[in-house]
Amino acid sequence: VKIRRRKMNKHKLKKCRKRQVHKRRTDRIMKEKKKEMRFQEKLASIAQWADDFNAQEFVDNELKLARRGGFSVDVFQT
Repeated sequence: VKIRRRKMNKHKLKKCRKRQVHKRRTDRIMKEKKKEMRFQEKLASIAQWADDFNAQEFVDNELKLARRGGFSVDVFQT
């Protein structure tokens, strides 16, 4: 009886998979599309951050923080 039940369950599973092959394919494709969209959004946000980055402003802020912390360094002095 156990063997028969196991075989029947395997048969029903194969039958179910065969019937739902199109649904499973579309689900997989949609999952890949969503993953690609999330990746492209993340890439766009990184590119936007890079475009907005100002090196001169960054260095000025870092020097200001260093001076506030007690360091007086003049980087541009020769």
